[in-house]
Amino acid sequence: FELWNIGIATPDDPRDDYRLIPFIIDDANPDWSGDDIYALESWGSDPGGTCSGDCEHSASGGDNDPFTDWVYWERPVDNSYGEAGYLAAEAEMLAGTFPANVDNLVAAEVLARTVLVNWNGGEEPPFTQDVPEQGTIFRMVTNKPNASSDAFTFSTDLLTVSQTENALDRINVVPNPFYLYGPYDPAPGNYHLKFQHLPENCTITIYNLGGDLIRTIEKDDPSTSIATWDTRTENGLPAASGIYIYVVEAPGYGTKIGKMAIFTEVEVLKVY
Repeated sequence: FELWNIGIATPDDPRDDYRLIPFIIDDANPDWSGDDIYALESWGSDPGGTCSGDCEHSASGGDNDPFTDWVYWERPVDNSYGEAGYLAAEAEMLAGTFPANVDNLVAAEVLARTVLVNWNGGEEPPFTQDVPEQGTIFRMVTNKPNASSDAFTFSTDLLTVSQTENALDRINVVPNPFYLYGPYDPAPGNYHLKFQHLPENCTITIYNLGGDLIRTIEKDDPSTSIATWDTRTENGLPAASGIYIYVVEAPGYGTKIGKMAIFTEVEVLKVY
């Protein structure tokens, strides 16, 4: 018989089919000495409890379901289209250089311990059904759900313009408007506004409507996406109530421009 891998989701497309290597455990005779024949080799009960050769398959609930030798499906090193990989392995087998133990194969195991069972075939030979007739074809479709040991690797494209624009669009200021006091103030009279969703590195410049620079804030902290403005100018004076323009310049992202409003209490300046 022949074993073939007929592709993933392409069972009717022969262009990716390649022949597999059958590795057979010949379990004829109670001592598994074998007989070099692929046939219904195991049947009946095993009173001794050793299951050494003559024993029902685990799928069976009785003593009348004989099954064949075990077949391991191995993928050859060369798994290109056709039989090249199989024929290379066959040449090694004939030369006596092919690995003699399934655990030492260079090829990869695809299916293990595959058997055919003659259901209700009898408790001893002759059975009701021999191995399949010449020309019989079985198509096996496997279902392999994810297991806890499975690992997956994902790759993504570099950031596109639309992605960087979306990142800039998320940048905002809270609270906005700022009215008398805010939720981030550490103490009365000590006012804080927060710039959110910032990239790792950026520069924030704040201007009044006259275009005067009020404050520059440098952010260079990968552990947070937030920067704080204490509502003071570059000279440490409290910013007056009004509308302000902020500009966020982020390398690799671009520039975000936004507005914010501040309504503070009547200032009593202690510094002139």
